[in-house]
Amino acid sequence: MLQNIKFFKEPHELAELPESSSVLVALSGGADSSALLHLMCRYKDKLGFKLYAAHVNHNIRTQHYNNEAERDETFCRSVCARLGVELFVASIDVPTMALDTGKSIETAARDARYGFFAKVMQQNSIKILATAHNADDNLETQIFNLSRGCGIEGICGIPQARPFPQVEGGIIVRPILSASKADILNYCADEGIEFVNDSTNLENDCTRNRIRHKIIPELTSIFGSPQRNARRLSIAAEQDSDFILGEAKKFLQSSGTSINLQKFNSLHIAVAKRVVLLSFAEISERSLEYVHVEDILRLAKDGSENSYISLPDKKRAAIKNGTLIFENDLKQTIKKPILFSQKLKSGFNIIEGSDFAVAICNNAHSAELIEMCDALYVIYASALIKNSSLDCLYARNRQTGDIIRDGGVGKKIKKLMCDKKLWLDHRDILPLICSAGDVIYVPKCAVADKAKADKNNFEINITIYIKKQLTEDTP
Repeated sequence: MLQNIKFFKEPHELAELPESSSVLVALSGGADSSALLHLMCRYKDKLGFKLYAAHVNHNIRTQHYNNEAERDETFCRSVCARLGVELFVASIDVPTMALDTGKSIETAARDARYGFFAKVMQQNSIKILATAHNADDNLETQIFNLSRGCGIEGICGIPQARPFPQVEGGIIVRPILSASKADILNYCADEGIEFVNDSTNLENDCTRNRIRHKIIPELTSIFGSPQRNARRLSIAAEQDSDFILGEAKKFLQSSGTSINLQKFNSLHIAVAKRVVLLSFAEISERSLEYVHVEDILRLAKDGSENSYISLPDKKRAAIKNGTLIFENDLKQTIKKPILFSQKLKSGFNIIEGSDFAVAICNNAHSAELIEMCDALYVIYASALIKNSSLDCLYARNRQTGDIIRDGGVGKKIKKLMCDKKLWLDHRDILPLICSAGDVIYVPKCAVADKAKADKNNFEINITIYIKKQLTEDTP
């Protein structure tokens, strides 16, 4: 009978595990998971493996939603009792959890669910977790990722199967991922499957619901079946992604933990990015964002010995002995940079407590002389500004709310540094040049309108230097 359900994929085949392996179904009580549980029971009758279900009461839809949370829990208990499926239930105060952790309700709820699923699987030697994600969910995910500026992984959408790191050897599978919501509702109607509705899914107070209720219906009216088309795109993107990932893994197998810079810089950029992501994943459970990967590629391209950039989770990418390595960044144990404010004089000013120096000269020739005088530093950035009294000039690092007026517009310096792709570990310690309380020069970014040099003004050359080479024991 199951062979007639074209949208159902066998979990053991997806997980690549023996057909005797136990399976845990994530059961919310909605149409999707209720249909999945029904299909899994038929599948279990065919193979004879042990089937379990797990339900989490998030305590979100309580008084204001007619106690839907309790209703759903009661419904799941009743269904599993009728089907003869052992059910595990957890009641978790997700609203409080969200407040305590600073996470959104959606993220806290997801963490609570998967944490409970992992616990159940560990205690009962279960390797396969089956979730009821469907083709509509996949399309929502692709739209969401695309709108945020994703790479090929984001276009892949929801994978049909993926490792479950919280469980040793665990796999999460989505047996009905190719089914549209309409397919699932039709299946429930045909088989007489009861389910409950989540009132929060009808609201437009979160991004996914707005995509679900506004964007997808419009796409459906234009293209007929965007879910099916999106699934085809997912499969094609997954195939391309798998190939690129394979090339990256082959490169790492031949290079080891220290990545030869010359060989790395010769890689196709798609492969190089995967090498970066895989290498970082070896030392951290956190994920790198687009800006981090771009910064690492620039670091490798520059190739300056002993240069480095700080990364999330107190890690860093560094250049040592002609190789790119990923390691712990002891410097990030300082949560906030030490604030500095230093008056500037004519000539070479070493900014205390940083790797930077500022040179102020009357012309570019003088700047060259200063560069020759101090072999420890190299030019980081330079600019010409209007002649101004040195008594007013000072250097300080970035502060919350800093702006610079450039092109008649007040621009936030934090965003400006991000747009200009300054290295992350430079942004909080880079000396900003100020006069009379205003920032007049942000190195590599902008000169304030009131300080821009023109033919009617004498010019002052301001050059920012950075230490040429850090010692090996510098964290």
